[in-house]
Amino acid sequence: QAFFATGCATLDAKVAVPVSCLKSEPPAMPQTSTEAEINAMSDYAATLTVYTERLLLKAWSAKADAIIQACR
Repeated sequence: QAFFATGCATLDAKVAVPVSCLKSEPPAMPQTSTEAEINAMSDYAATLTVYTERLLLKAWSAKADAIIQACR
């Protein structure tokens, strides 16, 4: 837009407006067990839980990374 002032020349002002580079919302982070919950489990259950949650977090990370890469 142009700005006009009496006795002055026309000045074109350009203002940078931040625009999100994300095309979609990032996926919600999966819920994981607390340390207290894991400590209360048997060794077998804790091992299965930690491993399963690790796989969920890896899948979530890959989806989030794919969305974030669009910003580069």
